[in-house]
Amino acid sequence: MSKVKVLAGSFEPTEGLWYKKAFLLYARGTHASRVGISTPNTKIPASSLRTLEIATEDNVKRVAGTAGWATAGALVLGPVGLIGGLLLGGRGKDITFVAEFYDGRKLLATVDSGTYKEILAAKGL
Repeated sequence: MSKVKVLAGSFEPTEGLWYKKAFLLYARGTHASRVGISTPNTKIPASSLRTLEIATEDNVKRVAGTAGWATAGALVLGPVGLIGGLLLGGRGKDITFVAEFYDGRKLLATVDSGTYKEILAAKGL
């Protein structure tokens, strides 16, 4: 079980989980994470992933525009910095990624590099 920090998209911006080849997230508008309910209420299996890619300035803007969030532009430098850190190597790096699911929902989130590799393997990428 690994933590998934949700930054933007179709889900509440809070911490979710990656568990048994599935995302466990809070559905947008539930406010469950804000009132102390500790169990995410939406399970999305890896087989539901349509695309998965490391966040770049372009795809972060695409997710932000779709969600209609003006504040997501502030996130642009963070993912770019993370990509640079990943390319330079090292262990324990966090990776920010953009995922799109077959049902049209999108996710901008951060996980540790080991979890990102697990997600890639579960999807078969």
